[in-house]
Amino acid sequence: MKKLIDAIKNSSTGPAQKDNPSEVANTYCFDNSFLGFSGHFPGYPILPAVLQLLIAQLLIEEQKGYKIQMTSIEKAKFLSEIRPNDRITVQCIDADRGGEQRSKIKITSEEKVVSNFNLCFCQVKENI
Repeated sequence: MKKLIDAIKNSSTGPAQKDNPSEVANTYCFDNSFLGFSGHFPGYPILPAVLQLLIAQLLIEEQKGYKIQMTSIEKAKFLSEIRPNDRITVQCIDADRGGEQRSKIKITSEEKVVSNFNLCFCQVKENI
């Protein structure tokens, strides 16, 4: 898992943008050799939905300054494929509700929404 996380972080095109404490965004570009494409699908690689969730988790952890554990995913819509060399922007906006930590996630490519979902989470008791 560490190799995959490192590969995601290395695919970032720059530092995360934290314009205010309740929002974070970053841009990524995964080339053909990206570990996350292996096996999904041979000859026609696309970024798996589970990796889109992991990218959002890593970005939230960077924003919050602590590790999180996903507790649920709500309103998930995966609208378009993310292929090698597509430049994507992942935006996470705090959307806490009723004492539950959550973020609204929007992933875009060329200003087109490719996926969006709400990620509910709790803090893991260790610092990153």
